[in-house]
Amino acid sequence: MRQTSGFPGGIMQPRSTSLCRRLLACAILTLMTASVRAQVDTSTIEEMIAKGNLQEALLTTEEQLSRNPNHVHLLFLKGLIHTSRNEFEPAKKIFIELTKNNPELPEPFNNLAVIYAAQGDYDSARLALQQAINTHPSYATAHENLGDIYAKLASKAYNQALELDEKNVNAKEKLLLVSDLAPKARGAIPQPDNQSALELEQSRNKVVELEQALSNARQRNMTDLETSSRELVKTRQMLERQQAEVKVLNEKLAGVETQLSEAQTELARLKTVPVVASNPTDVLNETKQTMDATRKPAAAPPVVGDNRSEREAILMAVNDWAERWSAKDVEAYLAAYSSSFAPQGMTRQRWMNQRRERLLGPSRIVVKIVSPTVNIVSPLEARVVFTQEYASDNYRDRVLKTLSLTKQSGKWLIEEERTD
Repeated sequence: MRQTSGFPGGIMQPRSTSLCRRLLACAILTLMTASVRAQVDTSTIEEMIAKGNLQEALLTTEEQLSRNPNHVHLLFLKGLIHTSRNEFEPAKKIFIELTKNNPELPEPFNNLAVIYAAQGDYDSARLALQQAINTHPSYATAHENLGDIYAKLASKAYNQALELDEKNVNAKEKLLLVSDLAPKARGAIPQPDNQSALELEQSRNKVVELEQALSNARQRNMTDLETSSRELVKTRQMLERQQAEVKVLNEKLAGVETQLSEAQTELARLKTVPVVASNPTDVLNETKQTMDATRKPAAAPPVVGDNRSEREAILMAVNDWAERWSAKDVEAYLAAYSSSFAPQGMTRQRWMNQRRERLLGPSRIVVKIVSPTVNIVSPLEARVVFTQEYASDNYRDRVLKTLSLTKQSGKWLIEEERTD
């Protein structure tokens, strides 16, 4: 970028003596015509800047600004000194204030563009130069600097295109074209603003050409980006479908593992159920009852206090217990047991937790009572012997079971449970 009209306008080497002289010459050129020097003599400061005595020049400028805080020329010189010292932020702040307070001057906008470009902010530099041109359409330096900015932006765009596709021949050719259009080293003496109409037209044509090249590069990049985005969406959708399928398979596997665990637990329980030795007298009595029943099938088994309605109540309690089991009604099933029921080999609480798991685990349970025999031992005690048929999702058995019941508060409840 080129510097002219009193404001730095290029990729600068701020500490070089030649640059300081160039900036000083530009300052005098523009601000003398703007009638802003008033009664303040800035020649001493300008001479310090030309000689490279920037620290002394800054102190002198600040001393004069303390008496004339709004003096445009002094403010410009302060910004010029900061820029020459590579102190871009304070310089940028000064020049922004100059553009706000003197919007009719194009030079502050051009100067801001140079600082933005030096910091790599080419978009802000482009906007500042466009404001300079809007303020002063014949400001050739701004047009030329704007062309440099577009060349830099186009170069970045083509380089990005080559990063995405190293085989992009068009991008390589246009990058070479942009390199030819890039600003070359310019002389130390700034050119005046009144360039010929031919030079102005050439600058404008270069800007238009670079704008078109930049637009084309952006369009190609957008097309490549859209294609990549579509591929990414397809890949993501395929991944989501695969994840859903894996989730379903994991759920099925978990169900199979649960059923297998239940079957193994039940098998282990059946293997570890202790065999309780029967009382010899009970064995003889039961054998005698069986023989009597064989000889007299029509006769009812001997009971204490035989009562048909009581027998029906006992059978109803047993059948209801089996139905609650089949319905997986855990609370009603557990309520069929007496509070004094003591399971073998575990605490009552552990037994209740186990029963809940075994009732709620399978999706289907069927329990049938086959050939029940009721023996009323006393008005408050009874024993029911029957064949129990059990079936669930993946397990079934057929066992001989004996339930000892007690009558509590008018209800028959299971006091003891034994599987033979």
